[in-house]
This record gives sequence, structure tokens and C-alpha cells, in this order.
Amino acid sequence: MPLGELVAWVRKAKADVVCISVVPPSTLIHARYLCVKIRALSASLKIVVGLWGRPDLSPENAAALRDSGADEIVTSLAEAIGRLIPQAKKDVPVPSDELLSGSTPIPGGLSLPINKIPLP
Repeated sequence: MPLGELVAWVRKAKADVVCISVVPPSTLIHARYLCVKIRALSASLKIVVGLWGRPDLSPENAAALRDSGADEIVTSLAEAIGRLIPQAKKDVPVPSDELLSGSTPIPGGLSLPINKIPLP
């Protein structure tokens, strides 16, 4: 996808988080350029750069990515999830106990009984 279309898509999606995946033959220069363009859309947009298979990122390269707009730099999917999920849990409203017991209506007039769901 051309860069202009990608930036337009991010703007239209009104995303809270953008993850830029860097895999060979892409380079850090490509990721930095994309960070700059996406950061220009919103100062509050969280930008995560995934350097898949590159656990040896130098402090200079990490600083350059952060200077370009990256908020987080990760090298595995597990690390990315670990950095994003704690933020998501804070932003999700916790339903009341009444909503977590009884039955839940589903389309077609049926209802499914549910037990209380343990919350994190």
C-alpha cells in the first residue's frame, strides 16, 4: 500500500494504536519515516514498532525510532501484547455484577444463561 493511502487509512480508522512491523528487507529508516508521517496525524496516537527477530537493537537506533515518534519498540508479539494490554485494561469499563449474571439475550429471541465472569 502506498504511504499516502496508509496514512489516510490510519486517519480514517481513528485508531488509538498503530503497530509498525519491521521485517527484512525493510529497514529502520522505513520505520522511522512511517513513524514521522503517522505521528503528524496525532500526538496522542500510540505508535508501537515491532522489530521482529531483532533482539539486538542498539541504544542509538532505539533513540532514533523514539525521536521519530515511536512510543514503544518491541521484538516479539508477546512483548507487544504485554505493553498494550495493561493500557487497554485501564480504558475498558468494568461491567456491574448484574450484567455478569443471569441470562444474556442473543438475536432471534433466545437467551443464553451465563455464570458470573471473573474479572481481572
